[in-house]
Amino acid sequence: MELCICQIWPPGSLEEEVQNLVKTWEMELFHKANLDDFKTLDPNKKERHNPVRNRQTWRGYNPDKEASESSHKAFTTTFPRGFALEIFQVYSGPPEIVYKFRHWGLHGGAFPGPCSGWRIG
Repeated sequence: MELCICQIWPPGSLEEEVQNLVKTWEMELFHKANLDDFKTLDPNKKERHNPVRNRQTWRGYNPDKEASESSHKAFTTTFPRGFALEIFQVYSGPPEIVYKFRHWGLHGGAFPGPCSGWRIG
């Protein structure tokens, strides 16, 4: 998925650490069912994720009508090679991390709307 990465952060930088943390967290959300198995969350604390989301319907995909399972299926079948994350800027570091990012992927599967073969991100 290195085809479109714009920013390579210096090793050990806050930006690289945040990017690795968020990528690991997303991997755990997709592949681990038990919060006790997560390395990025403390299951004894109330963790919060507060994304600013554009809630508009995009080419047939409406995030307000999707459940966790249907959303997972939509993105894994639409982007069979993965749906990468790239951190553009880190505005504040721990304990509350605020960052600007993008997701992107190469469209290669079924999608609930028209967009065959596009790079999305």
